[in-house]
Amino acid sequence: MGSMVGILVFANWAPPAIQEGVWSAIFAAKWYVTGAFAILLGYALVKWFGAKTAPLLITSVVVLILAVLFPKWPLLAFGAGIAGLIVTTKRSSDEMKSWIDSPGCTR
Repeated sequence: MGSMVGILVFANWAPPAIQEGVWSAIFAAKWYVTGAFAILLGYALVKWFGAKTAPLLITSVVVLILAVLFPKWPLLAFGAGIAGLIVTTKRSSDEMKSWIDSPGCTR
């Protein structure tokens, strides 16, 4: 749960009014921090929930390629990560399938 909160917080981090100091540094690194939380989420999904590793690794490679090729458009990589998360959960354990099929995820 903490990794998902970290992803949402840092992916939505807005630029500070003053372009110096710690808030500016966090904003400059927001996609790296978001990526670190995504790696933590992937690890938890595999170790705790039994998610299949192959779709998760494929998603990771696609996200990394998009992030490198299109650094000015980080939402491309972020969107691919979300799509990959859905594919990974749909192809994993029954618990993972029920999580993604729950009413809160389909609204």
